[in-house]
Amino acid sequence: MCKFNFLFGLCVVLLLGCTPDYIQTDIMLAEDGDAKAQCRLGDCYYNGKGVFKNLSKAVVWYTKSAKQGDADAQLKLGICFLNGQGVTRDAKLAAEWFEKSADQENADAQIELGRCYEYGYGIEKNYVKAVDLYAKAYKNGRKTYLEYEAEKNNNRYAQYKLAKCIFTGEETVKWYLKSAEQGYVKAQSEIATWYSLGGLGFPKDPEKATFWRLKAAENGDAACQAIIGEYYFFGHKGFPQDYKKAVEWFLKSIQYRKEEDNIYVYYYLGVCYADGLGVSEDKKEAFAYFSKSAKLGYADAQYALALCYENDYDFEKSNYWMKRAADQGHEKAKSYLQTLNYLKNKFKD
Repeated sequence: MCKFNFLFGLCVVLLLGCTPDYIQTDIMLAEDGDAKAQCRLGDCYYNGKGVFKNLSKAVVWYTKSAKQGDADAQLKLGICFLNGQGVTRDAKLAAEWFEKSADQENADAQIELGRCYEYGYGIEKNYVKAVDLYAKAYKNGRKTYLEYEAEKNNNRYAQYKLAKCIFTGEETVKWYLKSAEQGYVKAQSEIATWYSLGGLGFPKDPEKATFWRLKAAENGDAACQAIIGEYYFFGHKGFPQDYKKAVEWFLKSIQYRKEEDNIYVYYYLGVCYADGLGVSEDKKEAFAYFSKSAKLGYADAQYALALCYENDYDFEKSNYWMKRAADQGHEKAKSYLQTLNYLKNKFKD
């Protein structure tokens, strides 16, 4: 027994003596809690560099480092769990560690987490989240995965995200158009904006802007539906004035937008219902739409609402909304109040 203990101790001494100095230093630092050294020591055991390869020990050191927030260790620990290296395979834990690392902008972790979402490794499949992560990795220097999805898999969402990542020049235009031509509504809407304004590689082209805006509207983009409604309300090149169609597009547009985004549309609908343009005249509906727009701060709607209250002989509320409109510089409201004050002073005298 004594002979065995002697030989074992001798082996330990010999092994330590053969351990490179940098590893001995990392061992001391790791034991003292240095996260970077712990991760490096994990690498040594994982790759068998300077020490005998031992995946279980690699996992031990990666875990210590990962729990201290080291992004590289979190990534490598995730890989160990995903592949069952030195630990029982657990794809769910792998995804959790990938996410912690990805949140620290580790591009490789963003790729790995993206793959988990794409193929359902330990997490529910979600292709959109996968591509979003590939896009983040693209911005952090890992371009291959997003480019593959856009080009080889011809995925319209990946093409849209690639256009957004490049964000200038002919390549941006190319990927935006590929995405839009496959019916991706956000690409269609944004293309319309860029053709309208010019820039980002797009020439200013009102006709193409209108073409893509209509495509986006037909595919359910609420902002574009509102604009198409305005085209029909006022009359626009290629869109003869048609109040019935204007109302149809306005009503579509307000369904899924935030209240504040409908400020003008509410007013236009109020006008249509007040005057029977494209719909049966309905003063109650007109009042409701004018109220919504006025409360959001649109001066024309505030003026129209003031007139509604005046017709109902509610002069206090009429005066309130007339002042609100006048305070924003609405000329008719200002003129109305001036006339009202003149008459008051005249009868007072």
